[in-house]
This record gives sequence, C-alpha cells and structure tokens, in this order.
Amino acid sequence: MSNIDKALEVIMPIAKILNITENEAREALNIVQEYYAAKAKQVVKPVYKIIGSTYVVELDPLQLKLIVNQTSGNDLTLNNAMNACFVGHQLNNKAYPISMLISEGNIIHNAQPNGYWSGLLKGKGIKTPTFIIFKNGIVTMTNTNDLSSEAERIQMAVSGVGCYPKVTGQGYIGYVPWSSVARATNRIGIGYRAKDNKVLLVYRPNTSVARLHDTFANLECDFGISLDSGNSANLRVKGSDIITTNRQMYAWITW
Repeated sequence: MSNIDKALEVIMPIAKILNITENEAREALNIVQEYYAAKAKQVVKPVYKIIGSTYVVELDPLQLKLIVNQTSGNDLTLNNAMNACFVGHQLNNKAYPISMLISEGNIIHNAQPNGYWSGLLKGKGIKTPTFIIFKNGIVTMTNTNDLSSEAERIQMAVSGVGCYPKVTGQGYIGYVPWSSVARATNRIGIGYRAKDNKVLLVYRPNTSVARLHDTFANLECDFGISLDSGNSANLRVKGSDIITTNRQMYAWITW
C-alpha cells in the first residue's frame, strides 16, 4: 500500500462529510507529496555576510566536509575552505594533526593537543571541546579525548579552544601558553545556531578568544570553538582569499 493510499484511509471519512470525492482527495495528496519531494531536493546555498569586521559563512550542517590536504592557504586549490585542525610540523615543514580530526567516519587523529605525553593520558590528552557533525545532521559540541566508538556515525569532527557558551583553555594550557592561544590575532572559529540549524564559519581580525565568545553570542550561536588561528588562520570563499597564510596546514573544512 502506498503512502497516498494510507493517507486516504485516514482522511476519507472526513472528506466524505465535506463532499470531497476520493479522486479529488487523491489529487490533493499527490500535489502535497510532489511539493514536499521538490522541497527536499532544494539545495540551500551558503549565506555570506560581513558584519562589522566579522566575516560569516552560514551553511546547513551536511554541506560541510573535511579533507586532508597538506598545503598552505596560499597554495590551496579549493574554492571554499577554512583550516580545520591544530598542527605540528616535521623538520621538512610537513604538517601533522595534533587535535581531534574525523572525516566521514574515518579517524584521522583521535587525540587532543596538550602537554600530557606520559602517564594515564599519554596519547589522548585531557578532554577538550570538540565540534561534531553527525551523518544524520545532528550537531553537538562535547569535551572528549576519544571518539573511536562513535566515529562511524560522524560526518566531521574537529576540536579547538572552547569559546561559547564559556571560554575554556583545557587541553591547551601547558602545551602552548594561554596568553599565546587566547591573544588578539586573526581568528577563525566554527559555531552552531540551533534555531535555524546553521553552522557558522567565522573570521575576525585582531580578535581574542574572549572577543570570539562575544561574536558567537551576537550571532545567537548555541556553542562554538576557536580553531587554530594567527599564522594558521585561513578562509577562502568562492575562490577569493579572505585571509590566507604560507603556513603548511594539514586538513581543511570545505563546502
């Protein structure tokens, strides 16, 4: 039995009272079904905004994906991209990830960047704010140092400095001085606004972690993190460089 037939069984008693024939009811249901099928196929384009000195990209969560591409922002060939993770560098200047990084169910790096190189937390680090988009479209932020049990359900996961709803330096103090991590610099971040189900990619110059907290609040986000910023801050939109650097990065958020 089709969905239309099932719906007819429910509505026909009422339709008969209103002198609506079964054919008329079926035609109306077909029109409704076609409307919602077409609506489901609609691609909602990203929205680009400049609010004061803040550049904002608003997207549906599943428009985003994460790719590994060891290159600098200046040499990147993607049309739309923001650097995704905190990185370290080998002697040959090749970047490697030091923060949580999961792409389409694949674990790229399942640990957090901090100073715990020995003891119970060796290899994992303390739990750090991590921005997660699941394959079913649900978006969340959680403090974690291990996503191995959930990886196959994850579309994209990146960790960073907690900015909203509160500022937190866990996972970073001890690895890099907090004064360096939190300072005013070219800063990028990723946040989520539940009321319209949008992920927001944000770039703002001369911005501290505390100021990014205020930016997320002003944009009515429910939560957000700062990604690797300063010399690592890269944002390219529709082939145009908003901010790029020559620092070698490891992975990119793209759309």
